Amino acid sequence: MKKKPVAVLLILMIAVKETTALVVLTKVSDDVRDISEEVRLQEMPQQINIYIETSCKGPAVKKAAGAWFVECIKGSGELATRGGVLYADKVTENVLTLALVKSAFSIFTRPCQSRVFTECSHVLNTMKNGWIWQWRENNWVTAKGTMAKNAEAWKQCAEVVEGHKTDWTNGTHPYRIKMQSRLVKELSVKHDLPAAGIYVAVSVPEWNIG
Repeated sequence: MKKKPVAVLLILMIAVKETTALVVLTKVSDDVRDISEEVRLQEMPQQINIYIETSCKGPAVKKAAGAWFVECIKGSGELATRGGVLYADKVTENVLTLALVKSAFSIFTRPCQSRVFTECSHVLNTMKNGWIWQWRENNWVTAKGTMAKNAEAWKQCAEVVEGHKTDWTNGTHPYRIKMQSRLVKELSVKHDLPAAGIYVAVSVPEWNIG
């Protein structure tokens, strides 16, 4: 039996070591990837609820305030919230609700799944039935052949909601009393006219935690 040259044996030994090292590195890489995925999933919100409240009801134009509140329950069980208030001297329930929805969804940096709570029946029905997307396809013309009222507000709402998976409801929620109490307070305060638009954005630091 012919002996293999020493050089060939060295090459084979190096190749075996490199292969073993590659397998080990691949296994480590897979483990790191698994850990990273686990951490990512833990950090992702498991539940997002969006609460919309207004002081006005119906189509009448009046002085009103509205509140938006986002509740994010993370995989670890940690709670994070964001929220704010909008005030206007003259506004309707529909227009104010759309502005609040826009404010709430504007904080998201990636698509998410959320449940939206609102008592505004027109906005609720339009979103639940997908009419907003039909109007947009028809250049904001409704099924009746007329232009959608407040088309610009609907357009801005569509831009921020698109891409998210949403469930709309008028159910009760635990933040309603707190939010409505804040709206009563804002209506009792004199607000300066906004520099642009019709809304005065009011910061509520205690609603922004986590």
